[in-house]
Amino acid sequence: MLWTCTRGNHGAVVDVEERVRRYACEVVGDGALGVINSVVQFGTGDRHAVFKVTYTDRSSGTDDLVVRVSVLSDAAEREQVAREAAVLGALEGVGFLEKNANLKLYSVIYEVRGSDSARMSVAILNAMDRAKRRLVGLDQENIGELVRLSFSISTSHRSHERLLAALNAAPAIDEVLTFHDPEDD
Repeated sequence: MLWTCTRGNHGAVVDVEERVRRYACEVVGDGALGVINSVVQFGTGDRHAVFKVTYTDRSSGTDDLVVRVSVLSDAAEREQVAREAAVLGALEGVGFLEKNANLKLYSVIYEVRGSDSARMSVAILNAMDRAKRRLVGLDQENIGELVRLSFSISTSHRSHERLLAALNAAPAIDEVLTFHDPEDD
């Protein structure tokens, strides 16, 4: 059953899943979630139940969020929930700063595809030179007429965006793909 997020009084609440749906709509904001596709309960913990809410966002497609429902309602539980929320908020802020202030470096594997390995290699080298980065470990694989060159680089989010734009703009390169580098885990 699909459930559309709207504001207003919906009458008596009898179902926990229904309450989770309403809470998700309320917290995220009217209209921001679009349509809730499903609510699935994970295992119940000592002090809470956890639900995965899958929704269709009006702008970016399908996504998930997690809703934690306390099974206790005393003052100590409310204080614990407030502390947990503060920690999550701080972690979200740190992640935002790391990404947007270019404080965190992470590795990405770049794979460029085309037909002329020499011209593609020069285009990659030129893009790396503009980024003031040294190209190390360029791997080549030929698949029929297709040439696939790949390399890994660890740099900031902004530098990855610039490198990707430079590679996509190179006439010798037909396609650029990026992959998460498992060495970053």
